[in-house]
Amino acid sequence: MNAMTLPPHVRQINTSYRTLFSESGLRGPVCHVGSLLNGKETTQDTVDRWRKLIGDLAPGGFVGVDLFPGLNVDVTADLCSPHFTKDHSDLVGAFGVVFASALLEHVADPFAAARNISAMIRPGGHLFCVCPWVWGYHGYPDDYWRINHAGMAKLFPDLVWVRQWYSGTNKNVGIEVEPKHERKLLRHEVSEGAGAVLSGQGLPYLNCGAIGQKPQND
Repeated sequence: MNAMTLPPHVRQINTSYRTLFSESGLRGPVCHVGSLLNGKETTQDTVDRWRKLIGDLAPGGFVGVDLFPGLNVDVTADLCSPHFTKDHSDLVGAFGVVFASALLEHVADPFAAARNISAMIRPGGHLFCVCPWVWGYHGYPDDYWRINHAGMAKLFPDLVWVRQWYSGTNKNVGIEVEPKHERKLLRHEVSEGAGAVLSGQGLPYLNCGAIGQKPQND
């Protein structure tokens, strides 16, 4: 789908990190939660390039946090732990951006993880969050949840959402549309394959992306 075929109330956007960080005024330091890069082709060079990209976009420092040690992980910690902020007090209020992409569907308690993530954002800082809404199972270490924009608002009630979008599998392509309207906008007929056994209608693979800001202290 290209911009020429979209309804007038829908806007195609560039979802590259460079564009979104710049347009939203994101500033470091950055904490990447769920930071372990463990793909088959991941190398230290991949990590170095990733950190350089984020450092160029939001300078000020970079800290990777994950449940497991490995490449791109500086702090090994359980984001769901009730003791997270006590055990890692140096991370509380320390970041201008917390980056959480393809993470919350994998945590056993997303509400606890969200509270600890929010605690790391300094006043005026931002959360950059991407969650799958329509996606196949992908276990790491398991796959528990699907979260839309309304769900993000429940997980992070202290944030003000400054931008929301949908994306899929096409690189750097997204659309901005009023939340909850994707069903009417994006549904299509399913006429073959295993999916057609279950339903005559489907949605493409969809991510819900959003940038939320923590209000400044009074």
